[in-house]
Amino acid sequence: MRALMIGLGSIGQRHTRDLRTLLGGDVEIIAYRARGLKHIVTPALYMDSGRNVENEYSIRVFASLDEALAEKPEMAFVCNPNSLHIPVAIACIRAGCDLFLEKPLSNSLDGTDQLIKTAADRQRIAMVGFQLRFHPCLRTLAETIQSAALGNLKMGCPRISSWSSRLLTPSSKQRCWGSRATWQTTGVGQTFG
Repeated sequence: MRALMIGLGSIGQRHTRDLRTLLGGDVEIIAYRARGLKHIVTPALYMDSGRNVENEYSIRVFASLDEALAEKPEMAFVCNPNSLHIPVAIACIRAGCDLFLEKPLSNSLDGTDQLIKTAADRQRIAMVGFQLRFHPCLRTLAETIQSAALGNLKMGCPRISSWSSRLLTPSSKQRCWGSRATWQTTGVGQTFG
């Protein structure tokens, strides 16, 4: 099995780590990446500049999406900035990949109809990863409600938010997430720099 990672920032590295944990050597991981930064983003979301992501996870890296797709991956994880998701996703589908797209799908609706049509026409799976079923906060909330510790609740409106201050190492102020993000390209979120 061959998987293509598009982007090896913190989210791309998380999916790479998960694939290695779940499938070990049964998956060959290749990557298309533009910036080529080598550091590891740890599970605790700290940068480790002394480790090399490509070596640590045995990843073959390509500087061109076409070169990576020529390797015939069965699946692609689209983890680059969301303003670039749609064209990359369509190219992957046309090359025969099933897709996992990071959220949000895009910073606009432009091209989403074409993505859906291309996936349907080519009978490819294209999914956007956004479900919180296993989020620790929601699991704890569900257990608390089921235990009736708060009484017999009739309605609620939970909100989950996180402040990712750990994404910047205090000493170096190195960028670790959103380094190419602006509110114009992501539509939402934070910009670190």
